[in-house]
Amino acid sequence: MRKTRTTARYATRSNVTRRKTVLKKRRWKSGHKKGTKAYTFVIPSKQLMSQAEDRVENGAENGMSDAPSHRDVSQRPILSVIIPAMNEEKKIGAVVREALRICHDAEVLVVVNGSTDGTANAAKRAGARVLTYAEALGHDGGRKVGAAEARGEVLLFTDADIAIPAEHLAPYVKAVLKGTDVALNDYHGPVTHHPVHPVVEAKHMLNTILARSDLRGHP
Repeated sequence: MRKTRTTARYATRSNVTRRKTVLKKRRWKSGHKKGTKAYTFVIPSKQLMSQAEDRVENGAENGMSDAPSHRDVSQRPILSVIIPAMNEEKKIGAVVREALRICHDAEVLVVVNGSTDGTANAAKRAGARVLTYAEALGHDGGRKVGAAEARGEVLLFTDADIAIPAEHLAPYVKAVLKGTDVALNDYHGPVTHHPVHPVVEAKHMLNTILARSDLRGHP
């Protein structure tokens, strides 16, 4: 009997521990949903609007006819994050949630193309606006489609296969809001492996022809 009671006691403790773990995971997930108190943004709203208004004023002063007015800024999202995706059902949710954490006034567009899995539904559940195409568009085609549909003042392009923390994405948005035309990361493609990927090789060649060695493998 003693052995039976001991076994039952351990089984009960195990169930309690398992229950606590499940609840902890649920709280962690709910804390990352947009609209909850725990859903914190990297760029505060006041700072975001201030930088957006400065950008509009600077554009007007420099004679930029396509610069949106203050009224436009208030009606449009400041940021559009564009993510081409194909068969990324398992990863797209985390990618979208990180993109939504950049700032409050943002939209995330996932261009699902050539997918045969549940990428589109996973992206919608995470809070993205989804554009679906049966045929594969490729990365550049997906970005072009997303850019045409985007409503934001700033366009941010990222990939669907890795969830980059919002803290790492926010600096690019801030740079453009402060007046930078294009903000790029420091990835320039591996050139020490053979054969070199044709796209990486083409980028290096183009920048060499343009005498922009400072860009290295950037497009």
